[in-house]
Amino acid sequence: MGLAKVAGTQTRGDRYFLNLRIPPALQAHFGKTHLRGALKTADPRVAEREVMLRKAEFHQLEKEQARRADVNALIEELPDDQRLAFQGAGGTLEGLLSAYERSRVALAFASVGDDYEDDRPRERLEVALERAQDQAALDVLTADAVREGKALRNLGEPVEIPGGDVTGLRELVNAYFEEKQTPELSKRTYEHAVRRFIELHGDVPLHDLTKAHLREFATALKKLTPSRKDGLHKLTFAENIKVAAAKGLPLMTGDARAKAVNHLKYLTSWAPSQGYLEDDPFAGFKIGKTKEKFSVRKRVRSPFSGEHIQEILAYVKANRHPETIDHWAPLLAAYQGARREEIAQMRLCDVIELDGEWVMRITDEGEDGKVKNRSSLRNLPIHPAVVEAGFLKFVQSRASARQCAPDDYLFREEKRKGTGRLRDLTLDADERVSGKYGKRFAGDLKVLGIKRPELVFHSFRHSWEDAAGQADIPNAHRRALAGRAALRGDNQEGYGDGPAIRQGREALAKVDPLTLVSGVGIKGDR
Repeated sequence: MGLAKVAGTQTRGDRYFLNLRIPPALQAHFGKTHLRGALKTADPRVAEREVMLRKAEFHQLEKEQARRADVNALIEELPDDQRLAFQGAGGTLEGLLSAYERSRVALAFASVGDDYEDDRPRERLEVALERAQDQAALDVLTADAVREGKALRNLGEPVEIPGGDVTGLRELVNAYFEEKQTPELSKRTYEHAVRRFIELHGDVPLHDLTKAHLREFATALKKLTPSRKDGLHKLTFAENIKVAAAKGLPLMTGDARAKAVNHLKYLTSWAPSQGYLEDDPFAGFKIGKTKEKFSVRKRVRSPFSGEHIQEILAYVKANRHPETIDHWAPLLAAYQGARREEIAQMRLCDVIELDGEWVMRITDEGEDGKVKNRSSLRNLPIHPAVVEAGFLKFVQSRASARQCAPDDYLFREEKRKGTGRLRDLTLDADERVSGKYGKRFAGDLKVLGIKRPELVFHSFRHSWEDAAGQADIPNAHRRALAGRAALRGDNQEGYGDGPAIRQGREALAKVDPLTLVSGVGIKGDR
């Protein structure tokens, strides 16, 4: 009886021999089309294992080949200092590897060359100068090796970096977000602050950071423009300042400066707990507040007027597919006071009946579910106007079409506007379900002629707060319905199970955003 067949082998007598076809992309690397050789075994399990290992090697080589093919794209993503190191090494990966090894060897010799004792008496100044020169040379060699090592790491080479993997703020922000597992959008804002800091000061090692660095950064931010027009945000720190001054562009607000500074403070305050630093170098630093006249301060967001809301609701009812988020989100935001992302990530099973009352579950359940804070978790009674608009019928028709599952979003979107062909909602680059819809809504406002910087989707929430205040709903109840944290002194019970749901529905029914006379209503928490 012959040996059992094993894919990728052939048998000769009572032994297996490798006969594995090499993937076309790797044939030039091996110089042949098949990998052949004696496996010296009659055991089919051993033969299968050997074939599996060879295939794994092929897979690894294909990955490496693909990575090297993409090296030009990776080079474009390198920070400026690392790109200069790459270009200075001849503009090739091999050249950078060679330069890095030379720097490592030189650094190793310099690190042990600190014995200044000999048989001749010398002046203290001469010894001090020699030591200072040696230390300066050591610092330069260390900086070169670190910069080259970081560039190689970013290009996919598994080299060791002098001082460890986390040597500066760039690496610290990556480690921070890997640990925290927070949304990509948050990481980008931190990375932007770190980028600006490095453009001003260079890639300062973590252990060399001081409050003076942060103070100078905070001061320099006053001259920076946050404008993204014409790619201004992509300019270096110095270039941005130069263009802002020449064109008289608006500069960063005090709040924006404080946010950038606080991002850096959060990073360095976290570093000691992970062993990246002994102490927090920015501890105790406080950014000075810029005095601003409240009467002239630009309002970032304003509420829609009742007339605006009527126009928007009429427009989406007539022009947007009745099963899409584009059709329902404005209505739910106007009457429920819900946030855009809360609406977008609702699943089929999040509209339920509790004790005779229909509610929307605002929750972070599900793989991509998230809420702003703990108070955002709530069972939100459905407004009578929303029921009258056919919302519950829509939910029931969707539920009957297919069984609810954690990733089944309640709303969908058109593949192409006006075609009627629908698809499920997906996350955008910032890991938001509502991101793409937000851009479409901005387009709707433009079509209606009410697009202004201070009027955005979140303006519905401002309008809802004004309408709730106009209806004399107690502040504690308003905060519970809106999903805001209770203020100290509020006797707030969350709208959860039992009678509280009915009370919430009765309070919510009093809210009528269409009665708002103008975009300036009762000031409240938004």
